[in-house]
Amino acid sequence: MKINLNKKIFFGILFFILSVSFVFASDLTSSEIANRQTALRCAEVAKSLLMEENYEQAYSQAELGLAYDESISDLWYIKGLCAKYQSKPTFDVLEFSENAFSYSDWTFFSEDLGIILYAETLINTGNNELAYEVLENRNDIYSRDAEYLRAL
Repeated sequence: MKINLNKKIFFGILFFILSVSFVFASDLTSSEIANRQTALRCAEVAKSLLMEENYEQAYSQAELGLAYDESISDLWYIKGLCAKYQSKPTFDVLEFSENAFSYSDWTFFSEDLGIILYAETLINTGNNELAYEVLENRNDIYSRDAEYLRAL
């Protein structure tokens, strides 16, 4: 079958317009894209280290990833979880979990885990009302941890 020349031109123009609009719709520069990919790779490595219970290295890897892109919630969550397991100050854990919760850019972990860590840390700092509010705003979180924290 032969495609009409007008159809070729139409699809060529359509492809060009879509390509240009995609480039302009994406506010990220090539360096920002590269930084994000590096940060995601750091998150992947940090996740593996976390699963191996190598909290010190996972924490360092999360910090490295955050130097490339601080908007990735997984990195903040890993940093907060490692800080908790390393018995770092509760207010550090609160800051990291709050950042994970506020950015809401999850790749490897679920937002629910970030919310649970945030709520748990709020309770540890005596802010039970805010913890309850955070959990109730996401009443679709059903886990033993979430139910336990709601009961407190």
